[in-house]
Amino acid sequence: LGLASDALETFPDMETFVANTGTSDVRLTVVFVNDLPYTVTWTAFDETDGTAYSWPALGKQATPGQMFILQMHASDDGLAGKVRLTDPAGNVLSVAFGSYRVGNFFTGCDKLKIRCMRTRDWDEPYNKMCTTKEAGVIKKDDGTLLISLLSAE
Repeated sequence: LGLASDALETFPDMETFVANTGTSDVRLTVVFVNDLPYTVTWTAFDETDGTAYSWPALGKQATPGQMFILQMHASDDGLAGKVRLTDPAGNVLSVAFGSYRVGNFFTGCDKLKIRCMRTRDWDEPYNKMCTTKEAGVIKKDDGTLLISLLSAE
């Protein structure tokens, strides 16, 4: 994941992403690193809050060592979404994420949150996300999360 994190520093779309979104927008880049020994397919994506800026096409595959990169932004209070990835055996990793200007005072959840779960029901991680302290997740900064597909639970 360290190499993926370093690669983001020179990722040309990061500069364009910042330049093409509002100066006060909430921005989030989620990097899905395929550190598994087999290909993984991007099978579903739903933006539940905010605006998707860049994301892989449905059916796109990442071979070992490749990454999927998702970028979203919001000009209001924040953004959220869900992703489903599938391996050749039909196993599913559902990922939910959200980034808001402030944490939730009532629930105690952080302003940046993510949850990865090996389930087809992507509402389950969506309803359970609260922090970035998840297996396989590295918080690079308040606008960038990296996910190890090998370590995500």
